[in-house]
Amino acid sequence: MRHIEQTVQQSPELGPVITGGWAAADALARQRGADGFPQLPKQQRLEVLRQLESSLPGFLSSLIFPTYVGYYQHPQVYAALGLGSDPPHPH
Repeated sequence: MRHIEQTVQQSPELGPVITGGWAAADALARQRGADGFPQLPKQQRLEVLRQLESSLPGFLSSLIFPTYVGYYQHPQVYAALGLGSDPPHPH
């Protein structure tokens, strides 16, 4: 989540899309009886994301790339992939 926050700081135009999408996800989760989106069971989280994909078309597309970047830059993931501390390019 920290990487997403940094992305929004670096690209403020994404702020309303991402924060609005998360607020909508939490609202839909509360309608399903959860305290928020993360507390939903996996299947219900997927259903909420599918619903948001159609009702807020820019949300998921704005969230996916920075999520991948943050994931693959995380030190544990980097180590699990067997990558050294050097940048992967030009190797």
